[in-house]
Amino acid sequence: MNGRAGRILLLMKEPEANFFSEILLRANRHLAAEHTDNIGRLRAAVARPAGGPTRLIAFSTQIIAPPDVLRAIAYNAYNFHPGPPNYPGSKPSAFAVLGGASQFGVTLHRMADRVDSGPIVTTRLFPVTPDAHARDLATEAYGTMARLALELAAELAAVDRPLPESGARWAGPTRRMAEYEALRRIPPGLDQEETARRFRACEGIYSIVPSVPSPADDMDGG
Repeated sequence: MNGRAGRILLLMKEPEANFFSEILLRANRHLAAEHTDNIGRLRAAVARPAGGPTRLIAFSTQIIAPPDVLRAIAYNAYNFHPGPPNYPGSKPSAFAVLGGASQFGVTLHRMADRVDSGPIVTTRLFPVTPDAHARDLATEAYGTMARLALELAAELAAVDRPLPESGARWAGPTRRMAEYEALRRIPPGLDQEETARRFRACEGIYSIVPSVPSPADDMDGG
């Protein structure tokens, strides 16, 4: 497929950037794809002439594109969020397990100044078993996002045309990493059921001593 010349900025880790480069350039051979994995590189890339429209795509990352970057590219920016619209923010799989969700999924949306608040393009949902762990949900969400990227590669590669919006709405509180980290510490006297639920939600090492660190899991970033 041919398309208009332009540039895609890939805000994600290198393996995912390689995947996106392949599927997007296959859909539009006139594109230039550039990997950016931090805010400094992202700002530098946006400041360089592009020779056509610039589109930003974020995937499985906790790096948040700042408003000045979004304004510079006229909000031509899309994020693959590893959670459904009712779990915006950080670690959606953890909060879904904690809340006893019966289904989970992913959301593709246009970026806005506020995290996980922009117009929703589409969602994909799947069922959750009562004994599911956050890692199970995050793994399934990752694969679902990859399949969604393949499905919409042509639309994503058409950098001069916005993706159609579904009309779906975000719901629920936008979770922060600080809230997730608070769940990782088990206070004295917490009942057995809640303790077990937190272990399934957070998958970490827990301590009643706040100064003891726990390893972080960033599979299901923003």
